[in-house]
Amino acid sequence: MNSRYSVLLMTSMMLLGALLTGCTRIAVSEEEELAAEKFEPAPGYGSVYIVREKTFIGMAVDIGVEVNGQFIGNVNIGTYYLLQLKPGRYTISAYSQQAKGHKDVEVLEVSAGESYFIQVEPAAGFFAAKGSAEAIDAALGRELVIKGTGLKTPRLVFKEGLQFSLPTDRKWITGNDQAVEGKYTITELVPEGETVQNWSELITIQNFAGMSGTPESLFEQLKVLREKMCPGSTKWSLIEKDDRSILYEWRATPCAGYPDQHEISRIIDGNWNRFRIAYTAKVSEIAAEKRAAIVQSLSEATVEIEQQ
Repeated sequence: MNSRYSVLLMTSMMLLGALLTGCTRIAVSEEEELAAEKFEPAPGYGSVYIVREKTFIGMAVDIGVEVNGQFIGNVNIGTYYLLQLKPGRYTISAYSQQAKGHKDVEVLEVSAGESYFIQVEPAAGFFAAKGSAEAIDAALGRELVIKGTGLKTPRLVFKEGLQFSLPTDRKWITGNDQAVEGKYTITELVPEGETVQNWSELITIQNFAGMSGTPESLFEQLKVLREKMCPGSTKWSLIEKDDRSILYEWRATPCAGYPDQHEISRIIDGNWNRFRIAYTAKVSEIAAEKRAAIVQSLSEATVEIEQQ
């Protein structure tokens, strides 16, 4: 049975707003509404307006809204929420309180300085009205905001972490654990009885708060740095890649005081963090069976969101 390792000491992401208690809808002040109607995101954030049209259709149906699985409140007719979100990917879910099992989902890629509008409304259901969530154009979104009443938004805090399975043929201990808050963390695991100064196998987990470029561009940068340090000694191979991650390996002959090494590594982007996980062995070639197990483990690694 695979052991499961979870790295959750990652950068927190906070949505701005006041605490919302239960399902109570609390209107914002006139000043806050006027500020919302300027449609100017806070510096470094994107604005997401969750709006509902003022209409008699479905007026008795409360539409519950979740952001990345966390409940923010109900949206009644003619009201809206304004969320100031850091750049990243968000899942907005809407459902009626009469049909909580049915959730309609809209996924947003939020960029700093941009405004987005999600319209939520009741939708026909067999036994009860359901909820719908749909991204709409800015002109209609602005119109609904100006006609509507703003609601207080909750204080939402998410932590993003990496989960993966450790190799089970060894017992692993933490040899090194360092963090610079809000910027970078690194954890290094070694087999029991070894240290980060003297190891035969090493698992490295890194987190970079914020992302620049793509995982593949970071992969290319690492190749350049390695070549400068040890010209001609390293052979690189791409195993697989997609839009948000890249899995690769390299083999190196002795260089700069380092022995033979074989490393399998994956760079994977979350919503707000970039992660790198690597398995390195001081051998010229990792045994085929073990290599296959490591490749599978890294391929199955996922970025998970923990709510506070």
